Amino acid sequence: MSDKPRCCEMYVHRGDFRRRQCDKNGTVCRDGKWYCKKHDPVAAEQAKAEKVEKWEARCAEHNEIIRRRAAEISACSSLPTAALEAGVVGMMREALELVAEDAETPCGLPWTKVIAKVNAVLALLKEEKP
Repeated sequence: MSDKPRCCEMYVHRGDFRRRQCDKNGTVCRDGKWYCKKHDPVAAEQAKAEKVEKWEARCAEHNEIIRRRAAEISACSSLPTAALEAGVVGMMREALELVAEDAETPCGLPWTKVIAKVNAVLALLKEEKP
């Protein structure tokens, strides 16, 4: 038998469901009780905090994906599928960028580029109604 104190933690054995004392030697003494590296309350709490932090990061990432998909569905629900496949959203963005450029320049750009983009978008939208 070893002179070293054993870990004081009790656990339930898988096979017979009886509580048993940990067989490992104690390495850390906390409040007069010896714990092995696995059952050390400070280390266990730190490991649990790391797992929770990792889980919360994954949940936040997943929730952001769900939020984005819901916004995409909401924004595009009234657009026909054919128009979406033709890239109507990108064309609308390009037209708005031209409008923004026009607003920034003092003399203004000719509106022919903007009108051409808007007419192309409208033509796609009129092809198929949802």
